[in-house]
Amino acid sequence: MESVPSDGREIRAIATRYGGCRFRSRFEARWAVFFDHLGVVWQYEPEVFDLGSGHWYLPDF
Repeated sequence: MESVPSDGREIRAIATRYGGCRFRSRFEARWAVFFDHLGVVWQYEPEVFDLGSGHWYLPDF
């Protein structure tokens, strides 16, 4: 995920490994840590959904 702040600098996600997964960002990895802390069983990017017209949705968890 990328965004550009008002001063024009680009912010890049930092890929992070946790629990045997390579997350696209630290934010996603932090959710996995939180779920583990709560005892919630999770899967990272378990399934992609075809929304039609060439659009896809890939939920993180």
